[in-house]
Amino acid sequence: MRSLKLFGLGAALVLGALVAVASGTAQKVITVCQSGCDFSSIKAAILAAPENSVIHVKAGTYKESLVILKPLSLVGEGRDKTIIEGGIAILETKLVNVTGFTIRGQGIQVQDSQTVLLADNLIDQSSSSGLLIANSLTVAVQGSTIQNSTGSGMIIVLGSKAIISANTIKLNGSHGISVGASQADLRDNLITDNGGCGITADSASQLSGSGNTGYGNAGGNACGNVPSGLIAQQPPQPPSMALIPAGSFKMGDDAGEPDERPAHTVYLSAFYIDKVEVTYGFWNEVASWAADNGYDISPRRVEAAQANHPVTYMTWYEAVKWANARSEREGLKPCYYVDRLQQTVYRTGDVDVPIEGVKWSGCGYRLPTEAEWEKAARGGLEGKRYPWGDEEISCSRANYSGCRGSTAPVGSYPPNGYELYDMAGNEWEWVWDWYNPGYYGASPGTNPLGPPLGESRVLRGGSWGSDASDCRVANRDYASPSSHYGFRLVRAAGQ
Repeated sequence: MRSLKLFGLGAALVLGALVAVASGTAQKVITVCQSGCDFSSIKAAILAAPENSVIHVKAGTYKESLVILKPLSLVGEGRDKTIIEGGIAILETKLVNVTGFTIRGQGIQVQDSQTVLLADNLIDQSSSSGLLIANSLTVAVQGSTIQNSTGSGMIIVLGSKAIISANTIKLNGSHGISVGASQADLRDNLITDNGGCGITADSASQLSGSGNTGYGNAGGNACGNVPSGLIAQQPPQPPSMALIPAGSFKMGDDAGEPDERPAHTVYLSAFYIDKVEVTYGFWNEVASWAADNGYDISPRRVEAAQANHPVTYMTWYEAVKWANARSEREGLKPCYYVDRLQQTVYRTGDVDVPIEGVKWSGCGYRLPTEAEWEKAARGGLEGKRYPWGDEEISCSRANYSGCRGSTAPVGSYPPNGYELYDMAGNEWEWVWDWYNPGYYGASPGTNPLGPPLGESRVLRGGSWGSDASDCRVANRDYASPSSHYGFRLVRAAGQ
């Protein structure tokens, strides 16, 4: 039997062929959409397609159960746009690529097949297991989410060989990953809140890998023949941060300003967020370290009495660099890079970091997305105007216009339901997103990251000089990233 290490290297080479197929070098490209394309049915397109075709499925919901019996590439426009309500069975074939879909109902089955790539898919609400791999070789599952299955998230059985990397497997009725008499290389997967074990394997299985994290699994993280250290327990919650649990919330306000509409449901993965805004004292601690370690940020001179007040004069660029410095100072991998390949850590200059230049599920600190900030600010309440509910704002609840005339020490007012302070008033807070007034009409339903480009970055929360409306949890403001405001940071949970 070949070692898993050699198997993994061989798989990478073979999967290169699938990438070429997906990029359009195959014999034929076929389009599927509701009207005006080659086919309106994915099933019909698969039946008609020559081997090695690329089938491009445009945005829409397709109520079909699909069977793939030939080499081909099935490419959607993204898990938030192209939805299959049915299932996909890949049977007795090879060189198949399925990328960019949400699959609901029956999940994906790979049986008696070879060299299969499943990438960037959401497998949701399967009536059995989310993904079954049986008697199949060189199956790679990458960057996907498998959730809410009644059975296990993923089952690998009957002599299969699989590479499972950078996936999230959560909220399934049984185990996260179950391996029987098979080989699996598991790397950088997040496996949480499943009804059984995070990973389980029988004595006839071989498992390898690293970087997997698990928590909240009812049967524990590892069961059976799982090597020690293959899956790590979630580290303790950072003491200065609060855990915002995974789940959906209603974002926006249909009765608010035009850019707050439409109110829409957003699902967010779990994350930690600072309980208070970054203070001058904390800024100076990290900035002093940063100045000696290749960063172009530095401490600010303030009176001692201002040390526990929120920073108020930081650009978006400085906030992002400070986040990286905070990560590196604590021995964590930084989140922000100047390039899409994530090769150069962002430490100097004013760089509009690309979305691809962020380790979103990495272990370091970063600015919250606009959706993360709003969910945190709501404190677990639904459809309310302020972090505490619908009661009118007052100087006993928040520091806003007419109260103090300047910032207050952080934590001076009652916290919200997540134990977060000053989510209304005191100081405007930078978030990650570029501002687009119409973004809510096209926002993805899962972990939205905002528009890819823009001129202004979003501000949230209001300040000591803001009126009541600006302090609402749904209110959106914006400014040039070179403007000066405050911020707080988040970390991905489970990392």
